[in-house]
Amino acid sequence: MLVWWFIRSGLSINLFGCLLLCWGEFVALAEGSNLVARGQWPGFPRGPAYSVAVQGDQVYVAVQKAGLLIIDGTNPAKLSRLGGYDTVGDALDVAVAGHYAYIADGQSGLQIIDSEVSLSKPRFYRAVGP
Repeated sequence: MLVWWFIRSGLSINLFGCLLLCWGEFVALAEGSNLVARGQWPGFPRGPAYSVAVQGDQVYVAVQKAGLLIIDGTNPAKLSRLGGYDTVGDALDVAVAGHYAYIADGQSGLQIIDSEVSLSKPRFYRAVGP
């Protein structure tokens, strides 16, 4: 089994899969105690990655000012952007259930994004909160 890692301020949290999020950059790693870099996704120009959620081969990332970023994680050596959705506020956390991505969007509250029709062009479903 591979492991997803999320790193913020030098602290690591085991998430699921095979990815290292390190101060806004992804690095795909092999399983085991001898971790080896297998690939990476560069930092995003509109803010650091704050959170990662994985469903199947898709990696959902909360990218501060850029909102939701969806990455194809099929081949960790060649991560590629599938799509995204620019939320109203600052995307700080993400969770995924089915085809919905739930974004904790700072002062904008909870933004729910629907990717059922297309991963490349997810659409706004609804907002909850302020």
